[in-house]
Amino acid sequence: MQVFLPKPAEQQEQIQCLEGRQKVLVMKNRSHLIVAKMSERVHTLANKHGIHRRKHQVSLQEAQQLKRGIQYLHERMKAQLEGELSNNDIVNNQLKKTNLHVSQVETDLKAKLRDLERTMTSKYQSSLAALTTRIA
Repeated sequence: MQVFLPKPAEQQEQIQCLEGRQKVLVMKNRSHLIVAKMSERVHTLANKHGIHRRKHQVSLQEAQQLKRGIQYLHERMKAQLEGELSNNDIVNNQLKKTNLHVSQVETDLKAKLRDLERTMTSKYQSSLAALTTRIA
């Protein structure tokens, strides 16, 4: 019985699949980091203007300025997060395609291996029958 070793092309596909999975994890970590940084910026902005510490009421102009600043940060954070999610979707789609391709290659290789085993068994049986006939 022969031992089946993966071909370099199959190994390359497996490596690419693993690299794709690593990219997805990196993208997710970046997304979480961006959200944390933006939340920290919003909190810093709020503290800087003394929202939580002021004892007297903030003037209307200051409140509008704070609202615009927070809204700007929120929109920026949302845009960055959407970009990261889009990148994640692209990487996920590539990973799905790679996984489908790897599955198809595995299926094809298994079929080829079965055919090869049947062929070899048939040849061995033919050779055995011929030798048996010569001996008898």
